[in-house]
Amino acid sequence: MSARAAFSRVALAAKAPALATHLASRSGRGPILMYHSIAGRNADGALRACLDLLGMQVSVRTFERQMAILERDCDVISLSDHLAWRGRPSAQARQGVVITFDDGFADNLANAVPVLERHGFHATFFLIGCCVAQTQVPWIYSLYALLDSLDHATLSVSTPGAHVDRLVIASNGAKMAAIRALRPVVMNGTGAERLLLFDQLTDTALRHGRSAVPAERLFMNATDARELVARGFGLGAHSMTHARLTTLSPDAQRQDIFDSAAVVRKLQGDRMLPFAYPFGTAGSYSPNTTAVLKDAGFACALTTRSGLNGPRTDRFELRRLEIGEIGEAEFLATVSGLLSFPKAVARAILEGRWRRAATSETP
Repeated sequence: MSARAAFSRVALAAKAPALATHLASRSGRGPILMYHSIAGRNADGALRACLDLLGMQVSVRTFERQMAILERDCDVISLSDHLAWRGRPSAQARQGVVITFDDGFADNLANAVPVLERHGFHATFFLIGCCVAQTQVPWIYSLYALLDSLDHATLSVSTPGAHVDRLVIASNGAKMAAIRALRPVVMNGTGAERLLLFDQLTDTALRHGRSAVPAERLFMNATDARELVARGFGLGAHSMTHARLTTLSPDAQRQDIFDSAAVVRKLQGDRMLPFAYPFGTAGSYSPNTTAVLKDAGFACALTTRSGLNGPRTDRFELRRLEIGEIGEAEFLATVSGLLSFPKAVARAILEGRWRRAATSETP
């Protein structure tokens, strides 16, 4: 058992999450939950999907259990209500919780929305503009789609940024090794390096008789997004291209943000417009980013930094709690804020590993 899991079980047994939730509500601090993919059950014997391996996927069954816990112990509120309520002490013991989804995966509409509706819950879905328009898919998700199609295949790749020699993707560990080896090229390589990588992956798929699901199908299109609005849910922008905004020139960053605002306004009209920073860490946005967001008419911006939001939290640096495939004990401890610090430390360590992998030379 991991130290984090052991802590959360002890916390649950001691009723610490309930007490923490009560105190947070009384002090005006509230959690914003962050989900990504909500997936159906894998076929027997299938390897876990890349998103699942990376902690970005929750099964429908687990999601239903988590929503049942929220219905029992909390009040689910909209993001706009959270902004109005944040910092105001409440006499209520029940905590106001916001539910958000990043990236606009198609499985959100198919799998998450029916569960949310059964519980009468509101949620906000942050969309990548180019995915909604089906003009482009972020390179990283094209990589995941291809790797998912190569389960039990033998992978050999040689590019200036990565070298994989006859890796048999026959286990979840081997698949994770392929992600670690290839992700730096996708995230930090040149356009030519990326094209070389994807040419080799596509050739491998063809040699094994595999046909990758087009990456575009991973995401909701404009019709799907309008259906969310019609069913009472909120939309937000997650940039146009899912680029790390601080790596763009000032003009390109402004164009990306304004274009993403236009996409969401076209879908939901003149409603409150929130933004979620791609990647969402401290280095993924800057004061200039915030200034552009305000110019574009955004009401707030959400990070991936772990924690609750109190009266002193800048509305353009709202914190969230990332939710994965976890049980009741850890879910309660997370929502209450008890695990914010350990999860922030774990995320910082993980991101440090990715950065080292991205900048290290490949032999």
